[in-house]
Amino acid sequence: MCFRRVIAFILSLILSQVAHGQERHVAKVVGEHWGYLPTIAEERNLRVVEMVLIDDPTRKATPLNEIIFDEELSKEFRLRYEMQFGRTEVEQNLNAPNQYQTYEYATGVRVTPEEDVEKKQAYGDYMIRRLAEHHVDQYAKSSPNLRPVYELKERVSNVNLEVRKGYKVKLHYSLSGNYVDVKVDNPYEVATQITLQMNEESFGPTSVSETIVSVGYPVTKSISVGSYYTVNAGAFSLAGYKVLKDNLSTSITGSTHLADADKESKIIIGFTWSQ
Repeated sequence: MCFRRVIAFILSLILSQVAHGQERHVAKVVGEHWGYLPTIAEERNLRVVEMVLIDDPTRKATPLNEIIFDEELSKEFRLRYEMQFGRTEVEQNLNAPNQYQTYEYATGVRVTPEEDVEKKQAYGDYMIRRLAEHHVDQYAKSSPNLRPVYELKERVSNVNLEVRKGYKVKLHYSLSGNYVDVKVDNPYEVATQITLQMNEESFGPTSVSETIVSVGYPVTKSISVGSYYTVNAGAFSLAGYKVLKDNLSTSITGSTHLADADKESKIIIGFTWSQ
């Protein structure tokens, strides 16, 4: 009888320990914060694996301005504008006529305010024609059916002649601007160009209305000089440029008229800042 009581007491102890362990396990599983440790003493043995979700990179769309005006085309527009309205931004601002008086372009052309508007409108028309020509060329170049037409146009519009080793003469005819550029490549980095301007309103070559001779040289990475002579108008200008910072530059421009000593000669010093 006594032996049975001992056995029953031992079984009750075992059962109570098992029940207490189950309560602790259930409390840990269904507790208020699953995964948290009851004490910080076990944190040193805890291994945490962090998963970082990375979104798919989005493709950056090319700005519309860069699609319409690429770097080469923008440079061409800038050079054509300087050729007509002034070699530096300071000279362009000085040459802009107001409603009371006339001004003289760097090419020696004197205009009234109305004529200035007409010339700037003509330049805008040239830009539209050139943009259309450029993008039609890009489409034809990428189209198997139209590529032969594009290659024929390029052969007619561009002629390269190597006169001697290191010297090459390049002729380019612009259909939209109706002018011919003659460039001379040389090993001395002297930029030499002759522009034969014809009637811009005509389709196809006409008689030459003006001849412009340009010679430039990069003295250093930040300093360059250029000289420009308009043959028919007899206007000559010499410009020096210096880059001070990425968005700040200075220039000095001197202009005179070789064909008419009575016309005004000018020296212009200016600073240009761009954002």
